[in-house]
Order: sequence, then C-alpha cells, then structure tokens
Amino acid sequence: MIRGMTKLNLGPSARKACRVPLLAVLLILGAGLAKADPKPLSVDEFTAEIAGQGLHVHSAPFPTTVVIHDDGRATISSALGTWQGQWAGQADTLCLFFEAGPVSGQTCAEVSRSAEGQYLTSLGTRLSVVARAKSL
Repeated sequence: MIRGMTKLNLGPSARKACRVPLLAVLLILGAGLAKADPKPLSVDEFTAEIAGQGLHVHSAPFPTTVVIHDDGRATISSALGTWQGQWAGQADTLCLFFEAGPVSGQTCAEVSRSAEGQYLTSLGTRLSVVARAKSL
C-alpha cells in the first residue's frame, strides 16, 4: 500500500466495474510502449527490404532522398545536389559514410520498422520508401 493512502473496501460489483477500465488502460499503455520501443532490424533485413529504393528523409529541412544500393554504395539527393557515399553494417547497426554533402563523415544507427510501415532510426530520423531508384 502507498504511504498516506487508505485501503478502499469495494464490494464485488464495484471491483468488477473497476477491472475493465484498468485492463483497458494497461492495454493502451502496452500498445504505446510497443510503438515507442520497436525491435531493430538486422542490417541484412533492412537492406533486403530497401535496396535500390529511394527513402524520403522526413527530418530534413528540404526534400531529401537516400538510396542504399546492393553493391555498398549510398546516394543522397536533394535540392542542393547529389552525393555518393558508401554503407556498411554489422548485426543491427548500419553506417553511412560520405566525404562531402549535408551528412559528411560517418553516421551509424539502428533501424526499426514503425507500425505505419515507415522506418525509424535510433538517431530519431523517420524514413519512408518513395520509389524504385534507377541504377546509377
């Protein structure tokens, strides 16, 4: 019992009436926790799903697309230009490396799938598939 609280003596019908809202609250909270803490995809799972497709970066200040190619190349395209880089990964961590551009240097993150079918990175970036990219 919580300090300062007194135990309520509820009758059988009141206890049943309290059970339903309590279960509903627990189910809603449980569903919220599942969405907030999705399981990361392995690099193999993620790249198999998105290889060669454009991924719209929702957190960018202007329309930006990232493409992860099967051969280890990565491309970022935006109104500012197009940059070629590389990607590599191990277990559930994907790393991108660009010598120049808006995200120059190495950036690594885990990626998970959201309930809405988008992808979420451990850096807080939301990605969604936009189109099949042409081979470059």
